[in-house]
Amino acid sequence: MIKVGSVRRGKGTDFGAVFHITESVDVPLSELAGGERNRAEILARQTLVTLTRARDYI
Repeated sequence: MIKVGSVRRGKGTDFGAVFHITESVDVPLSELAGGERNRAEILARQTLVTLTRARDYI
C-alpha cells in the first residue's frame, strides 16, 4: 500500500520507506536574510522530520 501525505501529517509516525522530493537552496543560510532565511530554515527542519520517518529506505 502507498500512502501520500505531507511532512506535517507524518510527525510521530514511521514508514517502511519514504520518498522525499526536495527543494534545494543554492545559497548558504548565512547569506540569506529575513523571509528567505526563515523559509530555508523551515525547509531544512521539514527535511529532517521527513528523513527520520523512514524505517528501512529513503
